[in-house]
Amino acid sequence: MSAPARLLEVGELDLVFEPARWAFAERQAASIAAHWARVSKAKPSLFNGRVLLLGRRTIVTRSDGVAMLRGAFFATDYADYLAWEEFGFPGEPVDNCFSMAALRGADGAFLIGEMASHTFSAGQIYFPAGAPDPTDVFDGTVDLEASARRELLGDRGAGR
Repeated sequence: MSAPARLLEVGELDLVFEPARWAFAERQAASIAAHWARVSKAKPSLFNGRVLLLGRRTIVTRSDGVAMLRGAFFATDYADYLAWEEFGFPGEPVDNCFSMAALRGADGAFLIGEMASHTFSAGQIYFPAGAPDPTDVFDGTVDLEASARRELLGDRGAGR
């Protein structure tokens, strides 16, 4: 069982992309392939694209008292991420760090969406969101705002 989620207000993000190998994916390659074969057989339209996961990270407090999240993302296959989640999040600390577009109309209602039938989370209701991918990296910086915009606008990104 994972630790309960908690919210932490941060005033600044300093998120970079650092190409790195993921020990979990390398150690579990055969198990991941078998898991992906089962999952994709059940949902043949799933795409094993690249996603970015947050590895090294820290919360620092600036001199003005504002919290800042500093971290480094690495790229991996969606199959690796999905297996890691299904296998109980083993190994070194990694997070699926993403942004959500919470749009509120003049009537006070929020815009939400239902996950499409071809997705792993089919039928679930969410604010527009998704894991960042390599198209969200600009000059070595991971842009979570661009990722949220891509998800909100339905731009399927690189190969999705």
